Amino acid sequence: MRKSSFEDLECWKRARELKLLLKKEVLPRLPADEKYRLDDQLIRASRSVVSDELMLEARALIDECIRLLNGYRAYVLKRRDN
Repeated sequence: MRKSSFEDLECWKRARELKLLLKKEVLPRLPADEKYRLDDQLIRASRSVVSDELMLEARALIDECIRLLNGYRAYVLKRRDN
């Protein structure tokens, strides 16, 4: 069985499509005086979509692990007291 990765996430696929669209279609059409400022900002924004989503998933996983460990701790303490 193949391990899943961030590349399997739908948000990552869509953000990658957005980044490619920006590079190929939008950025070449920017006015020369705005090109470098907007170019850099748009690329960074498209990258942050993925990192923000991954951070949310990591936080949810950490919260789940903490709940699980607290449950185990309570079980062990209860067993020890009996």
